[in-house]
Amino acid sequence: MAMITTILTTNEYDHMGRLIEIRKKINSQPEITQSDLSYNEIGQLKTKRLHTSEEPGRTTVPQHVFLNEDDIVQNGQALTATATESITLKPGFHAQPGSVFSAFITAGVSLQEIHYTYNSRGWLKKQSSEDFDMELKYQDGSIPQYNGNISNQVYNNGNGPKTLSYSYDKLNRLLIGEVSPTELSERLTYDVMGNITSLNRDGTGANIYTYRYGNSNQLQSVANVTAVNYDYDVSTRRTTACQPQLVSYSSVDTGL
Repeated sequence: MAMITTILTTNEYDHMGRLIEIRKKINSQPEITQSDLSYNEIGQLKTKRLHTSEEPGRTTVPQHVFLNEDDIVQNGQALTATATESITLKPGFHAQPGSVFSAFITAGVSLQEIHYTYNSRGWLKKQSSEDFDMELKYQDGSIPQYNGNISNQVYNNGNGPKTLSYSYDKLNRLLIGEVSPTELSERLTYDVMGNITSLNRDGTGANIYTYRYGNSNQLQSVANVTAVNYDYDVSTRRTTACQPQLVSYSSVDTGL
């Protein structure tokens, strides 16, 4: 008999409907905080904290704690609430006489903390963490872009900084993204309708893709070393792709 694994995912939101915490529970194991998210004053993601590592003495500290009638501290009991951002006492919560209740806001200890910063136009500017840093350049790049196109991406994964440069056609379609023609390169071409007709990665055979559309804008095939064909039904829904894969639909457009 196959073993069944049950994974419970709990998402928590703030008063503005923004996701602030993701928790996971596998079978009967203790629930862990997978990630905490915090936002700046205008709602942009500011920080993402990944769950605490399992090193001895390190415990998961949630970003937000909410206490309600289920958390009443009884006479003779003690409760300590710890969070990195806020502790909210909801109606119904109280500490009875003879009990001890303490609350602390702490920096916490996360396995990884990712910070995001934005420029004056609200575009993502930097992402930084212990293992990976990235900066996006727009009008301040090697070829200034003033409409939101990224000119350069400067990143560092511990092996020194590298710069990925992008160029576009007059319709703002990405043409080239590369560190250098030999190290990391991606080039695209399009037809007059804007469909991608070729994708060339690093100039090698296995990474050169050709897209064909026939007499329509429906993708008919993608070819590199081998070809992948696409078929559609009368409602223009894709029904097959590559080998052997079949997609069927009900009368209300749901996949079967």
